[in-house]
Amino acid sequence: MAVPKRVIVRKVYTGKAALFGLLYGALSGVVLGSVFYLMLLFGLSAVSDSFNLPVNAGIELFFAVILLIFLYTIACCFFAIISAALYNLISRMGGGVHLSLADYEYIST
Repeated sequence: MAVPKRVIVRKVYTGKAALFGLLYGALSGVVLGSVFYLMLLFGLSAVSDSFNLPVNAGIELFFAVILLIFLYTIACCFFAIISAALYNLISRMGGGVHLSLADYEYIST
């Protein structure tokens, strides 16, 4: 068995955290936005059928969901930057996170 390697994470780069937040926000925003759009679309059609209202709000809902995805992406990017900056500030005082990594040898039979 190998000797564990000790790694100390002293700094998180805010640029990389921002890119991660941007990617995470975009992907999860698309998923959540699609679900939100379908829920609104089916809900609007059910309400319009019961009250005999014309349904012509499909394109407005689509642009509202696009705006929702954009705002969610920007918010995730912003919070990733704030989290990285806060971690960097705290790690200066506390020394960072200590991780122990070990290599395991797999025995094939």
